[in-house]
Amino acid sequence: MSRSATRRLATWTAEWLERAAGDAGDRSRCTRHPVGAVLLAWDPAPARRAARELASHLGSVAPRARLVLVDNRGTGMDWAGEEGFELVSGDNSAREFSGLQRGIDHVLASGIPSCWILANDRYDRYQSYRQSLLPLVDGGTLNAVVATGALAGRINGYPTPSRAFGFTIDSWACSNFLVVAGRSLARLGDLVTVGTTELASVVNHSVAEGPLLQADGPLDDALIGYLTEWLTGAGTALTDHWYRHRPATADSWDDLCGKVQSILNEQLLSAKARRAGIPVLPLSSAYTLGRFEPTSLSYRLLAASVRALPRRSPRLLGGLAGRNLVAMRRWRQRHQPPTAPALERPSVGGDASLGLRDGKSR
Repeated sequence: MSRSATRRLATWTAEWLERAAGDAGDRSRCTRHPVGAVLLAWDPAPARRAARELASHLGSVAPRARLVLVDNRGTGMDWAGEEGFELVSGDNSAREFSGLQRGIDHVLASGIPSCWILANDRYDRYQSYRQSLLPLVDGGTLNAVVATGALAGRINGYPTPSRAFGFTIDSWACSNFLVVAGRSLARLGDLVTVGTTELASVVNHSVAEGPLLQADGPLDDALIGYLTEWLTGAGTALTDHWYRHRPATADSWDDLCGKVQSILNEQLLSAKARRAGIPVLPLSSAYTLGRFEPTSLSYRLLAASVRALPRRSPRLLGGLAGRNLVAMRRWRQRHQPPTAPALERPSVGGDASLGLRDGKSR
């Protein structure tokens, strides 16, 4: 049998098993781990919508979650206190990364979560034209991230590897919605790698000094080309561009420089993780692993493979082998009675663990 015929047979087997297994209702599963969730609030209306959605979701999958909103704009967030959300002042010196770090430090002052969810108030807007990530976050997913020590999110990348500040940049987890194991976030340290001083070595001070990015700075030619095309639209290497891309002019200069800082901090977070041996996973891979019982042999072997081979294991979890394993697990679940009751969901109003005060409901 040829390789193509073997693959067709394997695909047919996976599809048949998935149909036979059906939906086992995995998304209702809860985690016992304490979860720290930090939501960066910039635009009041999107932030309000995102906060409500995230709080509601966490209430069903992570009863021990604590949700903190970071006001990185300094105005327009009065609704958060009125609705009982825990709100802290932000830090916009490095845009969203310094703001998220402020929220992390606030949570760590009173506890150490096993798992973190880091998001900005535009994660739902980004997901409006791509697959939503929030349905992939349930107790099984959070448990899997903790078990593997992963940094998980939507994975993006460039056509070829590039270099920045001595790190290789090839693919990275998008920072608008991240799920990170607590021990791994502690190893990574501050989220801000490119602060004001580092940024000054990357961009020119003004349009009069030359192109947006310095040719003799810490970025190689490949990354300079990718960033320039992504932000300004000038080039043919990328299939799409930033939704607000425009030429680098005196009017757009400061905004483009700030975006360069955000992009580099996002990419370098994953690069630092890989250098430290922390798996950088598609959130869908953590979700797949989370379909298995943590005590099962399949779970232990797959978790060990993620830790040992972080770059190869997503292909295993997301490929035909992973699909077959998940389908067989669901089939067994359908034909066996549950061995333990599910965790109770928290009450709707006044759950202090979710950052709600005074018994107010949303």
